[in-house]
Amino acid sequence: SSWPIVEYPRIIHEVTGHYPRYVIGMSSHGPDTHFPNYDYAAVTKAVMEVLVKYLNFHFFDKEVIFNMLRTRTLITDSWLATAGNDWTSFIERFEIPGTEVGFNEVAKTAYMLCSGYMDGIRGQTIVADKGYAFSGTLEYVYSQRERLGLQSHE
Repeated sequence: SSWPIVEYPRIIHEVTGHYPRYVIGMSSHGPDTHFPNYDYAAVTKAVMEVLVKYLNFHFFDKEVIFNMLRTRTLITDSWLATAGNDWTSFIERFEIPGTEVGFNEVAKTAYMLCSGYMDGIRGQTIVADKGYAFSGTLEYVYSQRERLGLQSHE
């Protein structure tokens, strides 16, 4: 998934004679967090997160703004193929803040990155996760174990 962030703007320029003003890559918490069966996808996300910094530098004079948008899990066919079809029913039991970021939240964040209001943000990875990185920890799950109906093995 890394190559399109380079190739698509090149093709747009080739066809239209202009580069797009904004290019946003989609990332995930895969580069920082282990997800089973996500090894190769996580590598491509990490590559893109570094690549947008360099692309932003190289395309600065062309007034192209490259950024990454990193989200929590979005329930897609691709994610269910990675995590398993029972992911949604499993995770809903825990009621951990930020475990489900909706498509509208992602769209609103992407919209703001392309609105002109955030043009000072270039070559960055923006995290749209409802603060999950702060609340979605094993410590949080442990502190909520009784409410979540989880047994401890004492």
